[in-house]
Amino acid sequence: MPPKRTLFVPGVKGHEARGCRRTPVEGDRPRERVGHAGATTLLQAIGTALDSEPPARNAGDRLDGALKRYLAALAREPALARTFLVEVYAAGPAALARRVEVQRRFTEALTIQLKGKSEKQRFACEAVVAAASALVTQRVCAGRAEDMRELHGPLLRFARSSLEAAGVALATR
Repeated sequence: MPPKRTLFVPGVKGHEARGCRRTPVEGDRPRERVGHAGATTLLQAIGTALDSEPPARNAGDRLDGALKRYLAALAREPALARTFLVEVYAAGPAALARRVEVQRRFTEALTIQLKGKSEKQRFACEAVVAAASALVTQRVCAGRAEDMRELHGPLLRFARSSLEAAGVALATR
């Protein structure tokens, strides 16, 4: 059995240059559970938003609607978005693995929705998901969750050009 790890959290006092007071906290389990619970709740909120999407005429409309609903769900749940997109990095390897798996599933779902067949098309879907994740994470880190909807237009243009360059047909069903 591996030894118990001790995580040190800086105290409120003592942030002078000569050192700081530290408080030990045993293990990472509570943070991993919080990260897992936050991810589950956020995924449910995003899933509900995406499932409420009305039928779209074509793949481009599906992409537009899904992106709009995804950004709106994150804007409505800024604390959960912060937990899942930012704090997960400190929550331990299990929570981080879950975040990677969720991003992989989003890529897979986008690839299926857009009928991507080739490796080039799948990679374009992965790049779009990664770009959305990075841009959303920046807004969350800056405390600007209310600005999520402003990403819609620029991100949609980027996604369309990237996907079409890879041969994904967005204008037809």
